[in-house]
Amino acid sequence: SRLSASRVGALWEPQMEECGDLTITGSDLKSAKGATLVKSLQTLSEELTNFEQTEEHEGLQSCAEALGDAKLLRHKDPEVKLLTACCVSDVLRIYAPDTPYSPDTLKNVFEVLIQQLNGVRDPKSGSFSRYFYLLERLAMVKSFVLMIDLECQDLIESLFEVLFDVTSKEHGVRVEGFLLEILVGIIEDLDAVPQPLLDVVLEKVVQPAKAEKPAAYALARRVLQRCSNELNAPLHHFLQSCLPNSTLERVESDVRDEWPHLVVEVASAAPDVVKYVVPQLSEVATMEEEAVRLKATHLLADLFESGQRVEHDYPALVTAFKGRLNDVSVEVRRAAVVRCVALVQKSALLSDQLLPDLTQRLFDGEDKVRATTIKAVCGACTLRVEPFAELLKDIGGRIFDRRPAVRSAARAGVCAIYARQMGTEFKAVAAEEVSPPEGVEWAPARLLQCYGAEAGSDPASRLELEDLLQDKLLPSFADEADAEALHARALTVAHGELAPLQRKAFLSLLRAKRLSQDQLRKWLDLHRAVKEKRASGSAKEEMARVAAASAANFPEPAKAKEVWDAIGASKDGKVAKSLTALAAASSSRADALTARVELRRRLSPHLPASALPLVESMASRPGMLLASSSTAKCLLERVAALVDQSLGAGGGSLPELALLIDVTSVFPEVLGKGGAKLVEVLSAACGSAEVDGAVVCDLLRVVHNVSAQLASEAPNVRRPLVALLCQKCCGKDVEAGRLAAACLTTSVLLPALRDKTFETLATKLAASLKGRAGPQQHTALAALAVFAKRLPAGLGDERAAMLSDVRSELVEASTSTTGAALTAKWAAETNRKLAQSALPLRVEHLATVWTLRYRRASRYHWLLPHYLRAEGVGLSSEGMRRCLFSLDYEEDEFEQVTAKLIDAAAKMKADGWWHDSLTHPALRRKVVAENARALCAALVSRLFGRGPPPPRLARLAAVFPSAAQPGRRGL
Repeated sequence: SRLSASRVGALWEPQMEECGDLTITGSDLKSAKGATLVKSLQTLSEELTNFEQTEEHEGLQSCAEALGDAKLLRHKDPEVKLLTACCVSDVLRIYAPDTPYSPDTLKNVFEVLIQQLNGVRDPKSGSFSRYFYLLERLAMVKSFVLMIDLECQDLIESLFEVLFDVTSKEHGVRVEGFLLEILVGIIEDLDAVPQPLLDVVLEKVVQPAKAEKPAAYALARRVLQRCSNELNAPLHHFLQSCLPNSTLERVESDVRDEWPHLVVEVASAAPDVVKYVVPQLSEVATMEEEAVRLKATHLLADLFESGQRVEHDYPALVTAFKGRLNDVSVEVRRAAVVRCVALVQKSALLSDQLLPDLTQRLFDGEDKVRATTIKAVCGACTLRVEPFAELLKDIGGRIFDRRPAVRSAARAGVCAIYARQMGTEFKAVAAEEVSPPEGVEWAPARLLQCYGAEAGSDPASRLELEDLLQDKLLPSFADEADAEALHARALTVAHGELAPLQRKAFLSLLRAKRLSQDQLRKWLDLHRAVKEKRASGSAKEEMARVAAASAANFPEPAKAKEVWDAIGASKDGKVAKSLTALAAASSSRADALTARVELRRRLSPHLPASALPLVESMASRPGMLLASSSTAKCLLERVAALVDQSLGAGGGSLPELALLIDVTSVFPEVLGKGGAKLVEVLSAACGSAEVDGAVVCDLLRVVHNVSAQLASEAPNVRRPLVALLCQKCCGKDVEAGRLAAACLTTSVLLPALRDKTFETLATKLAASLKGRAGPQQHTALAALAVFAKRLPAGLGDERAAMLSDVRSELVEASTSTTGAALTAKWAAETNRKLAQSALPLRVEHLATVWTLRYRRASRYHWLLPHYLRAEGVGLSSEGMRRCLFSLDYEEDEFEQVTAKLIDAAAKMKADGWWHDSLTHPALRRKVVAENARALCAALVSRLFGRGPPPPRLARLAAVFPSAAQPGRRGL
């Protein structure tokens, strides 16, 4: 027997009470039937529960024999079998450490007990309390260890299978504890754990059992933890024999092929068991078979992710894993890349070691490896960019990769990261405070740069970029109440990061959309005429030409032509309605999205499923999905709010205005009925002294772009606009005046007031031109130049005489008040003062060009510009070459230049730089002689070994010995 009487007695002593003889005998059990038998077993079970363990078994012997009879053990009534099993469990407890049954009977008893333990499966069953009672008795007394002496290996395996099978997440802690005690008790009492029994435990920690039965998985891990000492030898031997480089005899097992997963699970549950197996994995990872290296790669990654600090304890494994990133096999490198990305996210130590090698995979020779690297990194960065911020910049370069699969992966991945990061920021802060996503702020610029480079040469790449920019780059706000305003803000943030080259590509994208709209509108007009039988015979041919021209812009023109044919053959009015919404530049973004979805739904019965994505792309190209009338409205409202708050003061232009200028330059229709709002914003900006002039100029550019739309506005909107434009033409901001004049040359003016407006404006411009030179005159000149070029008729019939008079007046003013006359006056006055100060310097000029001439020979004239700079006079170039004054110099500014020139020359003379009294020829001979002496000294030193040749500064000192004299400035 495996249990001592004293141990069992001590275990149950607190629960024992004094009890008398049993009221149920063995003969009663044998003769009873039906309900009487059930009642007798219930009575016996209650009496045995409190029956004290004793060596006197006279009254119990007959009951034990009856309970062990096949009549009760194999009874067809489940309740009878359950009550019999409960009674038997108490009999085994009372008789412990002995047993009242023969070996054969005992085997039958254990078969019934194992079978009855299946009832523990459902804790909601009405009989669960009795099943729990049975489990508790068997676990506390460890009755099943008797099967070891009976050598019932099959029963032990069956018991393990049942216990793992019945465990459930719905069980409480006590049930889980009793199940564990039974399993551990048997393993601890076994002299050696056989492989089949070990397989029963191991198969619960690998797939598919691990996913299908999580409770059994948790129980098996606890068994491995509790029995690590007992399972050490068999587990180690089994795992060692599974290694591909093992020399041990093969151990047959149902889970042998799952040895990598077993190593990970055992290392997590019982690390000491595999401490001699894990170091050998570095050798396995370098074996010749590709399948073995691939399996080892996943195994090493699983070990690193297990949280057992394997990378600290076994550094050689990290080196082996890094080697798989450079493996000769493409599949091994791809697997290593995917697992490496996950490891870099989880471990700072591994991040430092693996990131350099991971970066190199972006430049791998195989496009599959590059694409896998990009997808893995971008997938990991959708929630958090760190620690891949630097790596993402390299992925941005892969947008231009020569392989379509690689660049597509890079583009899609970068768009997903940008959209997710920006969407997260919109949820975290107010929309006005959203900034470009950190780490991928360059994404819109890179994509547009790529679009500009490949739009004309690669239709497939162009189509892909259009879809990404319109649908994937910005977050989706479909579920938000203010979706249009949020989209406008997101587009503004992205547009604000564009350089001039990328803005040009953005305009190219908008123009391509405009061209598609024109083609679609033309096709719709022809289709409508054909349908109404108003067209000539050539209308169908023209429709076919338009469809062919549109299809030619797609990667597969034949498939695009099939879509056009399906559209033309459709008699569904919803199709034409959707196309009309897509062709209208005034449609909102929501209307365009609805039209695209409706078009796909209506055409899906007439086209194969593979053609439906092409339908969406063909609908997206003309549709106003990127910027629409609703976008323009939101932008204008935002600009109005910023102008009211004077937020444009001193900060240059507004990003919303920059975007509005680009959109309205191609789609002026997006303004819709917003002319009054635009005029109101312009009036507020012009009337505020705190608003930057750049904001006013940008608003004028918008006015010029949408002038055709403003022409349809009411007179009460156009009159104040014309007044503002005329005011700017006569103002002091040259750029604003030029832009205002350009706006006046459009259809903004009321036809009835055109002549009178230009007559009044010409009078004011002429007055400004006759005034003193300055900003107002320059503005008037700019406005006059615009009128003369764009709308000369507006200057009247005598415009030629007017322009001639202006030219004459400007030339006369230039010669009398500026230019040569002022330069000559300044030169004479400056020379007079230089002579009075005895300075060897004179000013010479030709018209407006002037320079300085020295009256004494010296080798230090080049120092004068530095003295002038010290006085605050900056020259346009080094040395005293040709100089010019600004045209707006006043007399006091000429006097300041004269004073500073004299002060600089006087200081240079006082410092002794003009001490030479030699003539130019004598000074030239002296310099030549000094150079000759220095050259000879250097040659003698080199030839006769008197040390190395003198350094450069020493040679200069030999050439210019006077510069090293005491009291003089050295070179």
